[in-house]
Formats: sequence, C-alpha cells, structure tokens
Amino acid sequence: MRIILVLLLMTGSLVAGDTFKAQVTSGTDDAKTYGSNLSTSEIDAVVGYTGSYRCDYLARFGEVPIPPEATIDSAFLSLHSSASQSGTVCNSLIYAEDTGNAATFSTWNNYDSRLLSDQAVAWNNIPAHTSAVWYRTPDIKNLIQEIVDRSDWSHGNALAVFIKDNNSDGGAYRRFYQYERPGSNGASACSLLVFYTESSNGTIAPARRRRLTQAVLSGRQPLFHDAGYPFNWSTINIIVNSGSKDDKAKSCFAGGFLTRIFTGRGNRQ
Repeated sequence: MRIILVLLLMTGSLVAGDTFKAQVTSGTDDAKTYGSNLSTSEIDAVVGYTGSYRCDYLARFGEVPIPPEATIDSAFLSLHSSASQSGTVCNSLIYAEDTGNAATFSTWNNYDSRLLSDQAVAWNNIPAHTSAVWYRTPDIKNLIQEIVDRSDWSHGNALAVFIKDNNSDGGAYRRFYQYERPGSNGASACSLLVFYTESSNGTIAPARRRRLTQAVLSGRQPLFHDAGYPFNWSTINIIVNSGSKDDKAKSCFAGGFLTRIFTGRGNRQ
C-alpha cells in the first residue's frame, strides 16, 4: 500500500508520496579521483584507500524535477559493485555540491574548486562487497534538502554528490561500476532515489506545515532491497486544521522554528 498523507489546512494542502529516481546518463556525469587526478572514462570507480591513492567517486544527476523548498523525506544512492572487496576499515563521507545547478565533470582543477555542502553523511565501516550486487548508501536526505532549499535551485536543475574517502585503512576500498561499463547502456551507473513532499498547488510550504510533515514521516521506515526500491508501504491518513484547538494539533505547532544559513566550504580534505 502506498503512503497517503493528507494535511488539510486553511492555507492549502500537502500530499506526500512523490518519488524521483534517476541514473547517471552520461560518461562525464560520473568520475573517479585518485590523488590529484580525475577520470571520467573508467569502467569503474574506487572509494577508499588503495594504499597508493585516496579515491573519491563523483556522480551528477541532470534534470531533477524536485520543486524548490520541497520537503525531502528520504534519499539514497545505489551503486553496483564491480568487484568483491573485503579490506577494512573502509570509511567515506558523502557530500552534495553546494550549487543550485551542478555542471558536468571535466578536470581535476574544475572539481577541486567546487564547494561542498555544509552537511555530510558518514558511510563508515562499509561492509565487504560482492561483485555484481547493488549496495545502498545511508539516507542522504539532509544533503538533498540543503540543495533544494537554496535560492538558486529550480525544478529541472542538476545535482551532484561526492563520496569522499574518510581516512580508510590501507587496502580498504570498494569498487563500483560507472556509466562506461561495456554492454550495459548505463544500466550499472549510480542511481539516486528521493522521496519528497511538495505543496499541492506548487508553492513553497510554510515552515510549520513542513515541520509537521517531517514529524509524521520520520516514523516511516520501509524496507528496501539493494537497488533502493521499497518492498512495502504503510498507510497514514491525518487531517489537521491549522486553527484547531485540539491539544495534539497545537503540540505539532508548538515551539520555534530554526532558520538555516548555509555558507559554502571549499572542496578540500
């Protein structure tokens, strides 16, 4: 059953359950870095420390249809393992590029000058991987939220994410197929799956409605298989009037709301 969340308020309504999934669609939209080198033409990429190089993986997703100020309920990257690897300890940090419309990748200097999101998601102690199996990252919703909250974000813009080595031990790394895998037509490329909520009339949801939606959806934890799709859904139906004197309704709106100010940080380790 699909999740259905209905919030009836005096200023409009919200409907949850929008989903966006996309894969890298170009050879220059994913890349590997090793040392001070960047390549967009390799069959696979490495995350971790080979013993010679600390390696990062970059992926860009074009024409993302998420509207400005949508509430990101959950988001994941799915990567297709290209080799069985078991070296420990393999650690990484996942960032989004701090821009409202990410450019495709070209050179190391171009990449190294890009800004990182203020927030990062740790993907540490990455378990041993088996070749040809899809693996899903931890939830990166905070990273996607930071980008769609930018003033220059627009429906249809491109979004880039970086999986960066985080002091992995020597020989601890994982390998993932890139867009160039022969014979795959891009089917083994990294994919991004996002569940989000937008206002039904396409306008920005006021802070209290977004806060209420996030609070309700935070309890949803569907099971996922390796490619990142939900196995099952639950059903939630909630009706709240913004002028209600009901104690539960008032408790949803109680308290202040944080204002977030983001400043870019250079792409340095």
